Amino acid sequence: MKIFSLLLCFCLLLVFHSLSGQTNGINFSKDQYKAGSQNWGIEKDKEGNLFFANNEGLMVFNGTKWQVLPIPNNTIVRSVAFGPDNRLYVGGQDEIGYFEADVSGKLIFISLLELIEPVDRQFADIWNIVPFGDAIFFRSFSRVFRYHKGIMSTYPTASKWEFLGKDGNKLIAHDKGLGLLSFKNNRWEIFVPSGSLPPEPGFTAMVPYQGGSLVTTLNSGLFKLSGNRLTPFNLTGIKELDELKFTAALALDHGELLLGTYDDGIFHIDSAGNILEMMSERNGLGHNNIKCIFSAENRKIWVGLEDGLSFIDLNSPVKWLNPPIFNGAPGYAVTALDDNLYFALANGIYEMPIEKSGDYRQRANNIKKIAGGLSWNVENINGTLFAARDDGFFQLSGKSLLPVDKSIGYWIFKPLTTDNGNERLAAGNYLGVSFFRKQNGVFIKENDEKDLNTSARFLAYDSVLQAIWISHPYRGIYKISLSNNDVKLYTEKNGLPSGLNNHVYTIRNRIVVTTENGLYEYDPASDAFGLSSYNNTLFAGLSLRYLKDDAEGNLWFVTGKKIGMANPSNQSVIYFPELQRKINSGFEHIFPLDKNNIFIGGDHGFYHINLSKYFETKSRPVVYIRNVIGRYKTDSVLYGGFGTFNHQQGATPIQLSSKWNALHFEFCSPFNTQSENLQYSHRLKGFDEEWSLWTNKTEKDYTNIPPGNYVFEVKVRNNFIEESVASSFKVTILYPWYKTTGLKIVYFVCIIFLLYYLFRQQASIIKRRHEKRLMDERKRYEEQQKLLSFQHQLELERSEKTMMQLKNDKLESELTSSAMNLVQKTEFLNKIKDEINKLNKADGQKIDTGDLKRILRGIADEGRLDEEWEQFSIHFNKVHNNFLLNLKNRFPELKAHELKLCAYLRMNLSSKEMARLLSISVRGVEINRYRLRKKLQLKPKEDFFEFLINIDLDNAGR
Repeated sequence: MKIFSLLLCFCLLLVFHSLSGQTNGINFSKDQYKAGSQNWGIEKDKEGNLFFANNEGLMVFNGTKWQVLPIPNNTIVRSVAFGPDNRLYVGGQDEIGYFEADVSGKLIFISLLELIEPVDRQFADIWNIVPFGDAIFFRSFSRVFRYHKGIMSTYPTASKWEFLGKDGNKLIAHDKGLGLLSFKNNRWEIFVPSGSLPPEPGFTAMVPYQGGSLVTTLNSGLFKLSGNRLTPFNLTGIKELDELKFTAALALDHGELLLGTYDDGIFHIDSAGNILEMMSERNGLGHNNIKCIFSAENRKIWVGLEDGLSFIDLNSPVKWLNPPIFNGAPGYAVTALDDNLYFALANGIYEMPIEKSGDYRQRANNIKKIAGGLSWNVENINGTLFAARDDGFFQLSGKSLLPVDKSIGYWIFKPLTTDNGNERLAAGNYLGVSFFRKQNGVFIKENDEKDLNTSARFLAYDSVLQAIWISHPYRGIYKISLSNNDVKLYTEKNGLPSGLNNHVYTIRNRIVVTTENGLYEYDPASDAFGLSSYNNTLFAGLSLRYLKDDAEGNLWFVTGKKIGMANPSNQSVIYFPELQRKINSGFEHIFPLDKNNIFIGGDHGFYHINLSKYFETKSRPVVYIRNVIGRYKTDSVLYGGFGTFNHQQGATPIQLSSKWNALHFEFCSPFNTQSENLQYSHRLKGFDEEWSLWTNKTEKDYTNIPPGNYVFEVKVRNNFIEESVASSFKVTILYPWYKTTGLKIVYFVCIIFLLYYLFRQQASIIKRRHEKRLMDERKRYEEQQKLLSFQHQLELERSEKTMMQLKNDKLESELTSSAMNLVQKTEFLNKIKDEINKLNKADGQKIDTGDLKRILRGIADEGRLDEEWEQFSIHFNKVHNNFLLNLKNRFPELKAHELKLCAYLRMNLSSKEMARLLSISVRGVEINRYRLRKKLQLKPKEDFFEFLINIDLDNAGR
């Protein structure tokens, strides 16, 4: 049986080998998504997140990142389905439940196992989950469970539950012993008895088809279910249909269907059962064993495989032309002649009729091989087909190749204009350029350009200058003048940015060169190259390798691994991300047949673009915020990417503590074939002043965000430069507690009180300072007044002292005068005494009356001596503060002559002067002084004069 299946598969491949123009597809291996190899079921939410029932749990793909969420017992998840309540129900071994987003948008698993009676909690895998009405049904081999309004009901079977699905508005289950059952009134009723079914059919899928359902089986082929009648359904061209093991099915629009098989990939059929195309490993499918098929939207298909996943865009205007007859060989060139297309590949030249509709899916048995061998180029020149091959230059005649020159391998041909109208060719070959002329319907070689001696794979004809231009990737650009065969090399010395990686082309009769620094153009006036005008508007900053114009005026180009199309009329540039890294790098070739058919050489075969459809199917991209993380000491998920979040208008922003001032955002568009070419721009309103530059990065980090209200916005644009509506996320970074509004009010009030207090304090300080200044000024004034008063008093005292001094000086003078008078009087008395002594003569002589009278007169004057002393003592006391009175009071035992001696001592008179005043000898003065010292109790060394002075001062102090 296995051998028969292999033979059947081989026959199918032979019959449908030309149906291998697979739609644009992408495969994902387990090494990419980091989970189990098998994927059993697929679902998608409204924001483009994809969910896969995987061997290791629920696998989630948000468009850029994969995540695996295991169920509690870590068993295989065999089925997954969204219920009417938008919960994602899953089933595994001994586990039933659902995933639901929590308030932060993270998916959490809620088990329903506790709702099942303990006796029924052990069961094998849950193979099917089917929403029906407002209930959810789960199928294991031994039981069907119904979850409705929080209650779990169990439906066991005596045999085996083998299938669960829907036929229109009916819930259908296959009981191995009873047949197909329908669920009515909370019970299962026989719908098609087992006797009416094929033996051991192994039902795998039931999808809507022409008012009923198309049913796939693992062992019995295909059936159409109408009412309760099951009839076989055949595919065109396949007789032993029951030998195909069908595992999955998907209904498309226009009655088309996708049928997955166990070993043979996917059949794409129309409503009549005609096979439109086959998708298998041979033409790019990840694996031939199909577990499930799911339509995301607009004929974008996800396929769960035995080993990995595949994504197929059935509606893509980009098709891969790689039929088995091409044998995966690289495609080098395409051209058209009459109603046929001709392909040059590494393994030969092929012919295929042109499809007028531009749909190359239906072309069975239409591709024919003309010749084998390495073929670099095929070109239609004036209605003749030429082939440049590794083994020479050939001309196509009918269905065979006629050799023109087999001496060397050829790359390219260019027709030359001649004055006589004869056809002439320049042919680039491995060693240079050869020239051919048509004679009698056959091209004859004229000559070779001997001076070039370099490979001429890139060749352009300049009809104005009558020259051939040849580019060598490592030397520069050569110009060969046809008039004199002169050869000139152009490098960076002639205006080119470099001598390396230059490729010459003719665009609208202009010689241009693609370089690593953009597009350069030849200027005949200066005989040098300069930047092309196209470079400023279309190709600025691009490293170009290839350039081709079409009939619509578009410029097709290759930069790096990308293909783009520039429209000079509206200055637009678009890229084709579906072909990124798929072109034949180094041997790029683009053939624009018309606006519906653009053929491009690929690493394996060719690619076809329906350009009109490409523009028709463009849609405005969308972008979603997938993850928001707050960062402080650890990471905290603010939004996990699922369920509703705060991007809706008027939503309350998430509030974060001031410590959580670092945010990480992840965003992307739902996955499609253009995902790699999408560009994103973002900003954090309130933090960023402008939108960021466009980039393909899908993450953004912010750090040190100050407190405030922010809105993160992100938008996406596609290769048509169409921008999406911005998706947004609101967040508020709270102020620290000491910066909150309430505390700000408190701070404000405190500041007002503080300012008021400081104002009062300042006013008080100013007042105190003013009062102090007044007091200081008053004190200073009083001190000045005191000083003035003191100075005045001093002046008065000085004046009084001066007056007193003058008076004392006068008194001293008078005293001195009085003392001198006393001295004179004393001397006078002594003189009288001497006169008397003379009268007292010894001889008794008679005293002369005249002498006597004179003596009497002197004596009469002597009576006034005591009066003069009295007068002297009065003056002395006035001058010396009652010195004599005080001295008498202090020393009452002093006699009159002792007081006089003290007075004379006070006046600091000499001993001689005192002796004359006292009428004693100097010796008597000394004796009296000595006696007086004893009375006054003076110490031996104590100065008499100082003692008297001190008495005088003491009297003055009193």
